[in-house]
Parts: sequence; structure tokens; C-alpha cells
Amino acid sequence: FADQIAHLWGKDGRLLATQGGSQGPGGSGALIDIDLATKKFVQLAAEVTIDGASVKLGRVNGLAIDAGGGVFFTDPSLGRTPSPTRGILYRAKDGTLTRVDSSIEAPNGVRLSADGKTLYALSYADPGVYRFEVTSPGSLGPPTRFGELLGPDGVRPRGRGDGFAIDAKGNLWCANPDMSEIQVVSPEGKVRGRIAMPEAPSNCAFG
Repeated sequence: FADQIAHLWGKDGRLLATQGGSQGPGGSGALIDIDLATKKFVQLAAEVTIDGASVKLGRVNGLAIDAGGGVFFTDPSLGRTPSPTRGILYRAKDGTLTRVDSSIEAPNGVRLSADGKTLYALSYADPGVYRFEVTSPGSLGPPTRFGELLGPDGVRPRGRGDGFAIDAKGNLWCANPDMSEIQVVSPEGKVRGRIAMPEAPSNCAFG
């Protein structure tokens, strides 16, 4: 069993999830499909080829599903040992798995814009709010740090990003566990609102 699972419904009604795996030596994670009828996990990806070598996925975390059925997901390398698959990965509908970005130190939450043209990401290592242009299915342009989560004074950046949700107007509702807040970031990168939480949040979703 995983010690953490992030999940998302696909457009075809399938439930896809990242299986975080163990933090210990040799621990590995996977992208899985959960069969709701049988309650069984079907493994979709457990390793990826990087620099010519096949390596096991690390403690994978957030995920986003594109219109074609491809899946972006993250490995923030949160375990006690560095993960060789740290970054943003992509599984195409045909099963091909690639790492599409490794420039963000600890990519965590990840979501696509409504039109599928922009991929947003938060980092568990800094308060940056990042976006990428999706140039083609599974291909990203360079990241832009277009916004930042804020500290108590509402001016200086502070904290780190975990999971987040996007509303109908394109605002990002970002979990900032260090501040015990959900911070609402506009499409322009400005913090528009802050919701205090009774404990450190790791994610949020709209019901």
C-alpha cells in the first residue's frame, strides 16, 4: 500500500492516482488506475528512462489529466534519499513515459488550465507559483515563476506550495502548509485572498 495517494477523475470516468510509496531506501512509487468495481489497483507506470537508464519512480505526488488522456504527474523527491526521477513526468495515452521538466526543485501540486494550454505547478521547496506553456501533448515550454505565496505581512513571499485547485475564473486556490492557509492566486499571479485553516493544509478541491 501507498503511504499517500493523490487522485483525479479522468474524462472517461476512470480514477487515476499517484501511489507515493515508501520514503525508505529502495522505496518507489507508481501511477495507477483504480478499478472501482473490483477495488483493485492497476499499475500504469512504475519506471521511466532518464539519460538512457531505466529508473524506478520516486515518491510521486500531484497529477493532471489532459484532453487526450495523457497524465502529467510530479515527483518532488520528498523522501529521505534523493529521487532520480525528480521533476514533472508525462504518461501518454499509449503508455509512453517521459520526464518533461526537472528545473523546479520540488514540484508538488500540478494542474492544467481549462483550455489545456497552460500547466501550473507549486513547489514544496519555495513559495513560487509556476506555469508552463503546453506546446503539444506532453511537451512543455520553460517555466515562468509568475506569482508567489505570501507570509504574515502580506508582502514578502513565504512558505511552500502543496496541492491546489483551479476555479472557473482561473484562480489558483493553493495550499500553503507553512502558513496554515489556502491562498487564492489570480491568473496574473497576485494573491487575492487568504483563508486561515485550523491546521496545515496539504490540498483542496471543489465539491
